[in-house]
Amino acid sequence: PIDEEGRPGKWRLEAEMPFPMRRPIVQAWKGTLWVIGGGNGSSTKWVAAGKIGREGVIQGWQRVETDLPEPVTEGTAARAGGRFLLLGGRDARNYGKTLTDVYWLEPHLG
Repeated sequence: PIDEEGRPGKWRLEAEMPFPMRRPIVQAWKGTLWVIGGGNGSSTKWVAAGKIGREGVIQGWQRVETDLPEPVTEGTAARAGGRFLLLGGRDARNYGKTLTDVYWLEPHLG
C-alpha cells in the first residue's frame, strides 16, 4: 500500500492471475482490472477481469467469454466512448510480426 505521504510500502503477493501470461495488455476501468491477450509459451486470445477492491486488492478473477479475434501480445489499450481500443502489438503466434490492427470491445461483466 501507499502511505499518506505517497511513499510505497513493500511488495507482497496479493493474488494469482487466472492463467499464466507474459506481456499482456492491461487496462483499469470502473473498478475492474482487465488483462487482455499476452503470451504463455503459446498464443493467447484470452481476456480476464478482476474487481479492484479496497486498498487495490483484486477480489477474484474471471475469464471473459469474449476472446480476441487473434492472439495479441505487447499491444496498447485505451478507453474511448465506453469501449476499449486495442492498438497494434505483436502476433502472439508469430512473435516477429508487428500488427497494425485496431480492435474494439464494449466491456461487460456478467
